[in-house]
Amino acid sequence: MPTVPCPGCQKDLTLDQEVCQHCRRPRDEFEIEEGRERVRQAALRRQERPRRMLRVAVLILTLGGAAFAGWTQRAQLVSRVQKAKMDFAAEVERTRNLNGRDPGAVVGPAEGLASSKPAVTASSAVALGTAPASAAATTPAPPAPVPDVVAATPPSPPSSTSERRLYGIVYDLVTKKPIKSAVVHFENNSGMHWQTTTDALGQYQLDIYRHFSPSVLTTRVSAPGYRNGHIEDQFTGFYEQSEKTRLRLAAEITDDELEPVPFDFVESADVLERNLVLVPEKKRK
Repeated sequence: MPTVPCPGCQKDLTLDQEVCQHCRRPRDEFEIEEGRERVRQAALRRQERPRRMLRVAVLILTLGGAAFAGWTQRAQLVSRVQKAKMDFAAEVERTRNLNGRDPGAVVGPAEGLASSKPAVTASSAVALGTAPASAAATTPAPPAPVPDVVAATPPSPPSSTSERRLYGIVYDLVTKKPIKSAVVHFENNSGMHWQTTTDALGQYQLDIYRHFSPSVLTTRVSAPGYRNGHIEDQFTGFYEQSEKTRLRLAAEITDDELEPVPFDFVESADVLERNLVLVPEKKRK
């Protein structure tokens, strides 16, 4: 049976209960009707959640198919480049053999031209003045890859048995970098709210009252430079998608898919993990 929190002590009440049995506070008709409306809205959001997740999953699968086609073309191109390199190496080896062959051997026109051309190296090009001095320098090493987001370590349960602990990571959908100082906000249907900010690793941790059910708790995340709302990285695996897929998803995701949804969880859990993904704002042309 759905319940609503008492405006006085926050204990669960039935929809039509006029007096709280704990604090003895009465409820007027307006509060009773408001509680019914909140329960109806929470039920509608729960029904909409699977459809929204399905739309996002279908979008990811569509983008993944396009990415697979791109990977196939890239593999064919790499194969052709490797073959060209092998042919070039074979030609270089053949030229070297011609340079060291017997002086009395007959050399064809093409072979004579190939053997008469001196090999030009980076150092000889610098000496002749046909290449800048930097050409002989050692090629710099490629930059180190950006480290992945570090998974949040599960914290210990809260000391109070009347609370549960929420934690997770907030990161950028496109770059996968953790977002520092993002505001993570939780609110129930009676207007009570809790908020915290992420640290340098994009991690957050917050304790809330344990008696709140999943249907009355919603999540909001905000940070400068990002669109309003967020995506929950719970079932869809945004982090494992390719950069091209994530860029297309960031461009095609709608505002409706970024609206807050009920914070779904198992009510017996003491510690809950929820990773949240923000979408960068679209650049103005």
